[in-house]
Amino acid sequence: PPVVVPQHFELGGDARCSCGEPADTSNHKKQLTTTLYSSYCAVKCTIDVVSCSKCPASTHRFAGPDLGALGIFNFNNTRLFTHELLNEMLARYTCSETTFVAFCTALRRTYDEHCSSVPFLATRAFVQAWFSFRRLQKLTDSYQCPICKEFPDVIIADGVTANYPKRHIQSTLRPPTHKESDAPTRL
Repeated sequence: PPVVVPQHFELGGDARCSCGEPADTSNHKKQLTTTLYSSYCAVKCTIDVVSCSKCPASTHRFAGPDLGALGIFNFNNTRLFTHELLNEMLARYTCSETTFVAFCTALRRTYDEHCSSVPFLATRAFVQAWFSFRRLQKLTDSYQCPICKEFPDVIIADGVTANYPKRHIQSTLRPPTHKESDAPTRL
């Protein structure tokens, strides 16, 4: 099914530049063409922006709308990403250690399959957007040191997760942590 999004995104009270400066709505409004990337196709649309009043004019930086309430990450006013797409990368990485290259290759194939009129972007551009999105989110885990409490400065861990296919199991197969009785002892 096609991505159902507005053809135009207007400035709102939450508009700001990537430097963090809120939009000065007294500045002249400009309309840019942007691309919205989802998990199966990309669509062209337009977005209202105003020149950033804090950044030097030579940088051509614009304050644009925060589209988070719509489930859209506004990366740089010319590239928008659905939260669903960006969260899918995290889900795949954490459950199967999917690389960015593999994820982007799979998306390019999906875009081709869905006859997307706009191809998926280069891996490097996606990586930049993904890390920008991740910086906005608070990611935590359940680890808590009994001495330091939350967020210790240093974590030292020793462990192995191993799985052997049944066809490789032999009487001599041992996990990497197995100690032979005649192994040297180190202090």
